[in-house]
Amino acid sequence: MAHGDLDLTNVLVQTRDGLPHLRLIDYDNLWIPPLAGRHQTENGHEHFQHPAFLPPNERPYTAEMDRFAALVIYLSLLALNQQPQVYDDWEADESSFLLLLRSDYQQIAPLSPRLAYLRAMPGLAPYVDALVASLAEQRMPAPVTALARDFPIPLIAPHRPVPPAPVGHRPRPQVDLRPRVMAFPDAPPPAIRTPSPAQPASHPPPHLGTGIAPLTPSNRNQAPHRPSAMRKAPSLPELPIHAGGPTPHTPLYAISDMTPPPPGARPLFVGTISLPVALRRIGLIALITLILVLALAISFHH
Repeated sequence: MAHGDLDLTNVLVQTRDGLPHLRLIDYDNLWIPPLAGRHQTENGHEHFQHPAFLPPNERPYTAEMDRFAALVIYLSLLALNQQPQVYDDWEADESSFLLLLRSDYQQIAPLSPRLAYLRAMPGLAPYVDALVASLAEQRMPAPVTALARDFPIPLIAPHRPVPPAPVGHRPRPQVDLRPRVMAFPDAPPPAIRTPSPAQPASHPPPHLGTGIAPLTPSNRNQAPHRPSAMRKAPSLPELPIHAGGPTPHTPLYAISDMTPPPPGARPLFVGTISLPVALRRIGLIALITLILVLALAISFHH
């Protein structure tokens, strides 16, 4: 069969099951074998038809009458696959023409600027030559299927520039949620301490005795180490050690606001406080809340 009027308005692309399908419409000039010998009612769109077969001339009403229009459409699609910007540069019109005009078919020696540009594209020269030969010899070209078989062209994914961001758009910051080890670039390296010899069991360490003086502003800095106010942080998974940070053999301590760390310890401030301090803070917050509630009740009563 032959359609007789292939152009942009009579070939539709529809999607079924996620795949593109071609659909032909406008069958008033259709050719099928039972209609052989009859006369056609239309000649097709001028920008898609061979100029030698437009009025006042009559196009042969045969199965080959779609070959010229098919080659024009296929050649244009191959060019747009390589350079999509040509569609806008040449002011293509979806209701009138694609890339080539009737005036291009009438200028083949030398080639029109459009035909010469298409012929210079990679792999398109055989298709342009087949189109020009059919124009020069006033005949229909070879079938597109035969040209595509003899001169295959791999489809090229066109470069699509990234569209600019809308005005006022601010990209969301990328938050790194990976755990990190706190590094102290300016901190001096830890002092190497030699373990003290073990003391006899009958002589408990002095800081565990019962005669510990209470902390005062005068002896705060000289206060002995109290294990109850300082505890070793729980074991953490091994993480990369940054330059200037703690070494793998340096103990990390969680320090309260009551007792200074022992010499050489690398502090890891986790904001822990002792139980008495926490109770005092909770009591202070409760007292302030009670005073605010009473003040509001008195104001509403008056």
